Amino acid sequence: WQIETDDLTEIDVVRVEVGRTVSISVDALPDVEFEGEVVRIKPQSETKAGDVTYTVLIDITKGPVEKLKWGMTTFVDIDADPNL
Repeated sequence: WQIETDDLTEIDVVRVEVGRTVSISVDALPDVEFEGEVVRIKPQSETKAGDVTYTVLIDITKGPVEKLKWGMTTFVDIDADPNL
């Protein structure tokens, strides 16, 4: 399974690298935890409501993926490098 998030701002994208760990939660599965890894940061930005944003692709590496369904709302917390 892979998650695509398209709301990483230009301020945050510089602190995220491929290989970073991601904590994932799913609205429909509040008691279930997932983990993932950033596998790609698309180089082309988009503008949304005046903000420059980037799309990040995340592979789910841990958790009961068989419980996931297409279109479920997920929240990701990327372990960004504060030194970047």
